[in-house]
Amino acid sequence: MLPQTSIIYDRHQLLEATNLFHSKKTNQVIVKQDRKNAGIGIFLYNSIEDVYNQSAGNTLLYPFVVQPFLQNSIDIRVIMLGDYQEAYRRDNPNSFRKNLHCGGHAQPYTLPLKAQNICSEVMTRGRFPYGHLDLMLAEDGAIFLAEISLRGGIRGASISTAEYKTRVKKIEETLLAQF
Repeated sequence: MLPQTSIIYDRHQLLEATNLFHSKKTNQVIVKQDRKNAGIGIFLYNSIEDVYNQSAGNTLLYPFVVQPFLQNSIDIRVIMLGDYQEAYRRDNPNSFRKNLHCGGHAQPYTLPLKAQNICSEVMTRGRFPYGHLDLMLAEDGAIFLAEISLRGGIRGASISTAEYKTRVKKIEETLLAQF
């Protein structure tokens, strides 16, 4: 994940993150609310102080993730279902939210080997049987994991809903047979 990415459970942790962000001279930040999908719970703030002010007024509920805003990154969704892997780029020229639900569009994307290796490592380390990984590719070539979910959307993917469900069911049945 991006350096400085922090999970915030309470005001004390937010104050610690505030000190961290100030020490690194980080200006704009993104807040990701817990259990909000499709870009609905993603907010851009001009500073970590703005986040603190929102939370102090109880208009921003804990827990949430705060991270630096990475300007001009490429947003990639990777679907990994056993031996099936698919990646597509999500773009939205009118918003920093790239999510397709928020007006973005998708196009197939060929993952660089480095990104493929990161995805495989995340899946292995997390012991995920399948997953949807969102990657951010920076202008300098750095690759960051933005989030991972067992059940993400497949709008924009080439795989059909029926094939997706069939593959997930097969993976789950294989796992259950091991017990």
